[in-house]
Amino acid sequence: MQAAVDPLPRLGEPLPLEFANMGCGAGDDAADFLALPEVGRRWLDAVQLPVVDDAGSRAVPRLQSLRDAVRPVLLAVIDAHRARQAAYDRRPRERGPVGA
Repeated sequence: MQAAVDPLPRLGEPLPLEFANMGCGAGDDAADFLALPEVGRRWLDAVQLPVVDDAGSRAVPRLQSLRDAVRPVLLAVIDAHRARQAAYDRRPRERGPVGA
């Protein structure tokens, strides 16, 4: 008997990154793992985030909106880090003592 494959995109990253990656790609390659409410609820259960049920079917669209706001911020932080790293890598190197 073959084990069921978990289609949730969990990478073992910190929760904010996992959350931001619930939507990825662009154009024909775009995937929104929160597009189906049942998948969104399974993801919330998998990462052990309780959601009060009085939100009902509005919980997943609200999560999509939050994710869509958080993702560009995280991407900007990553881009800034890469730019700093590239500048650091291009800096002039100090020469050590002769014969060292």
